[in-house]
Amino acid sequence: MAAEPSRGGPVSDPDPVPVPVSVPVPVPVPVPDLVSAPDLVPVPVSAPVPVPDLVSAPDPVPAPVPAPAPVPDRSRPRLRGGGGRWRRRPTVA
Repeated sequence: MAAEPSRGGPVSDPDPVPVPVSVPVPVPVPVPDLVSAPDLVPVPVSAPVPVPDLVSAPDPVPAPVPAPAPVPDRSRPRLRGGGGRWRRRPTVA
């Protein structure tokens, strides 16, 4: 005869299935040996390059020279009054 479950509570599973827990496994990372690495080539030290003093250096670009004002052409008589006729000065003999 089978055993009856108790009437007061829920029926428990007789053999619970274990849930697998994934544990992260550390993966070893190769670290290069920087001291005994064969590909390190010594860099030759050259003479120090002189750095120009930018504060007291003269400006190598000369300042632009303003163009001279255009000289009016005196060979033609000026138009006066907007769209009027050409007027010439009376020639003095």
